[in-house]
Amino acid sequence: METSDSSSINDPSKTRNAYSVSRYRGVIVGIIFLAGSIFTFWSLQTIQQDLVQKVAYDHSSKLSNTLTQFRTLYTSEVISKAKAFGMEVSHDYKDNSAAIPLPATLSILLGEAITSADGGGARLYSDYPFPWRENSGGVRDSFEQEALEFFRESPYEREFYRIESYQGRLSLRYAAPDRMRESCVGCHNSHPDTPRNDWRVGDVRGVLEVIVPMNVAYNAIGNGLQRVWIIMGGLGGGSLLFLWFTNQRFRKQSTIIDQGTIALKKEIDDRLKAQREKEKIEVLANRLRESEAKMRSIVESAAESIVTITSENRIITTFNPAAEITFGYESKHIIGKDFSLLTPEDSDINEFFLPSENKANNAVAIDELIGYRQDGTAFPMSMSVSPMGIKGQESYTIIIRDLTEKKALEAKLLQAQKLESVGQLAAGIAHEINTPIQFIGDNLVFAKDAILDISELIKKYQRFTDKNIDQDSEEMIKEIKDIKETEERIDIEFTLEEAPKSINESLEGVARVAKIVRAMKEFSHPGSETMEMSDINSAIENTIVIAQNEWRYVANLETNLYPDLPLIPCFLNEFNQVILNLIVNAAHAISDALPEGEEEKGVINISTSIDGHWALIEVSDTGPGIPEKIISKVFDPFFTTKEVGKGTGQGLSIAHRVITEKHSGELDVTSKIGKGTTFSIRLPIHPTEQN
Repeated sequence: METSDSSSINDPSKTRNAYSVSRYRGVIVGIIFLAGSIFTFWSLQTIQQDLVQKVAYDHSSKLSNTLTQFRTLYTSEVISKAKAFGMEVSHDYKDNSAAIPLPATLSILLGEAITSADGGGARLYSDYPFPWRENSGGVRDSFEQEALEFFRESPYEREFYRIESYQGRLSLRYAAPDRMRESCVGCHNSHPDTPRNDWRVGDVRGVLEVIVPMNVAYNAIGNGLQRVWIIMGGLGGGSLLFLWFTNQRFRKQSTIIDQGTIALKKEIDDRLKAQREKEKIEVLANRLRESEAKMRSIVESAAESIVTITSENRIITTFNPAAEITFGYESKHIIGKDFSLLTPEDSDINEFFLPSENKANNAVAIDELIGYRQDGTAFPMSMSVSPMGIKGQESYTIIIRDLTEKKALEAKLLQAQKLESVGQLAAGIAHEINTPIQFIGDNLVFAKDAILDISELIKKYQRFTDKNIDQDSEEMIKEIKDIKETEERIDIEFTLEEAPKSINESLEGVARVAKIVRAMKEFSHPGSETMEMSDINSAIENTIVIAQNEWRYVANLETNLYPDLPLIPCFLNEFNQVILNLIVNAAHAISDALPEGEEEKGVINISTSIDGHWALIEVSDTGPGIPEKIISKVFDPFFTTKEVGKGTGQGLSIAHRVITEKHSGELDVTSKIGKGTTFSIRLPIHPTEQN
């Protein structure tokens, strides 16, 4: 077997084949080089054209801006001072030593002065030129007409340009609008020779055109590109020379290939032996990969987002599919990036990464913080961080849960409770509205009858005054008697006295209904997703009106609202719901404590004040009080002391969460048996950035 292999290795034909492969390799490399050179030259030509156009555009844009700025500066710094010294500003200034040119005239002269022999320059034209510029200042060709129409149809555009043949040369024509300024409108509209007298500020008076021949741009960059072509030619020649030497080297080394083949045979034998050892190692590696695959499968199939980061610089090393869904990043794009992309730099989690002897082996859980998705939207999330050490390198495993749905459910629960409260109050509100509506209707009926009676009396007055009757005639006596009978029948004195009263009462009823509807509207407003500066006193007054039917029959409601209370940042919609819950609870507590048939009412007191950096709102009642053994449970979900069907146990729980979690405030309760209960709300007047 060895003899057969050796003979095949020392076969001369194999040597020739090796030489042929070397020769063809050089040809292939040469073809590739030639193709690369052609592509390079084509790319340079394209780049040259782009550079020429860019240079022409920049030159024309800068020249246009310079002329515009010069005209503005001339108007503000020269014209006003010249007029102050009694100098005249006119287009016909050359024959008048006490006159200076108009800004537009000077701009035209400056454009003519910079016009070069190669066809470049600047020009100010209009389709409404003054008589003295009809031959030189009007529209000359289609480009100028298109530029005027473009700027008038597109008032916010600032430039119009294209490359075309102009006066036999390929040129870039750049146009900018000459809009009417406030300082120019009066002069143009009042000038005796003006072609148009209805100009307004912002109208396109004309166009400032800058023309740059392309050969100027070619000359500007030609020397630099010429050096590039020379360098590329030199590199191409050097590369060809290198290929020639390389091909010669291949020929010389062809004789060495035979010797190398023999050595290769021995190396193959050695590698076969090493392969057997490698297969043993591969078996162990397969087992390790299986174990790794199981762990990866667990991570990738987990419902929660799992992220691992390095401890030193917080670089993301693992990002499972659940994390991709939560944050919107693909793992291949986020792995290797800083973890701060997912959470703010100042969040609570960053404290965990600070060096500490006590944090080395302990996990930390953060109930809620803000995360950021790939599109920049923020969302609430909870996070659990655990340190781990692999091969002496410390890293962290982070398990993240998206709280968006949880927050949405909480919001729905709050809205459901609000709707429940509104439903419970609907009958009372309808009753409160119905009472004034009834006496408004009665008063309007009385007013209608009164108007009809007075109208009848007035008609008789008019008939009497219209007739020409002798003073002592029987007809006059009869008419006067008829009028007196009508006055007695309609009781004119009573009608004139009561009609204004009925109208005033109707207006009071309308105001009362409007107040209830306005309070209901403000209470039912959906509110904002962010805190807004709100008038707490006004919100409390509106809520009192809404809940009036709940407390008016069992309690007298007193208010002591601090008049200088500043606007407080809060979620006003949710704050209204908290106050409503406390008022209704107070009314129910007083109602339960009153003996049946008792006419004496309890008292509900609502006050606002300033307590240091807090706004303090207190709702007190004279109910029976809360027993000490259950007072600690009043904010627990589903805890209630009311009868089945009368309470859900969610009102105070939601109120506590709204005040403490969403407003970073405090909601406390104090109570004395037989004396009553007080709920105290504290809201920060100036919430910290963390809040």
